[in-house]
Amino acid sequence: MVNENRVRLMTKMAIYEEHGGRQAIATGEYYKKDYVSVQMIKSLFTGTIAYCIIIGLLMCACGDSMLDKLASLNVEKLLLLLAAIYLFFMFLYMGCTYLIACITYKKREKMRKVYERALKRLESMYE
Repeated sequence: MVNENRVRLMTKMAIYEEHGGRQAIATGEYYKKDYVSVQMIKSLFTGTIAYCIIIGLLMCACGDSMLDKLASLNVEKLLLLLAAIYLFFMFLYMGCTYLIACITYKKREKMRKVYERALKRLESMYE
């Protein structure tokens, strides 16, 4: 005979897994420090790519005026300026990544604990 409470609980757990539960379960495999570190490493690469794309677009937009001023342009100062802007951009980008990763981990950890409690409840129903 089918136990309706078990079926309801299993249905709720399946819905949970389909709507973001898998990510929470996968996040549970990491310690907070490790999860944040992985996200920071990903951001290092994506932030660098984003910076290069932004600089490329700016160069395309201002290419004509830059070519006119190319003879009087001090390349060393320009490279230092671009490096300083890159460091500032990455500082902000990595800071945002750190905050978002910490908040995300905390939310997913709560979701995972709820799921684990439901698993324990389901296990006790089988005993």
